[in-house]
Amino acid sequence: MIFAVDFDGTLCRDAWPDIGEPNEALIRFLITARSIGDKVILNTLREEDDLTAAISWCHEKGLSFDAVNDNLRSLKKNGGIIHGRSARTFILTTGIIGRRQ
Repeated sequence: MIFAVDFDGTLCRDAWPDIGEPNEALIRFLITARSIGDKVILNTLREEDDLTAAISWCHEKGLSFDAVNDNLRSLKKNGGIIHGRSARTFILTTGIIGRRQ
């Protein structure tokens, strides 16, 4: 399965531009999902230093990503694909909002 997950308000409480308290349950779920072969894409509006800080924060929690604001390399074709589009499940502030078949 491929998951696309938002950062602010999802992986952590929304405290933009700071980083809020971690959503420990979701972080554990995604770490486990990756350990069994699922793919996780970080899909966030953070950029530059704020994006780097978010990725570092996730790494400190043990969570790594297969792609950041982009599609998985294995699924890219001819460039220009919108990030996260290869995901089957989108995890946002409001919860799981979509599943593709």
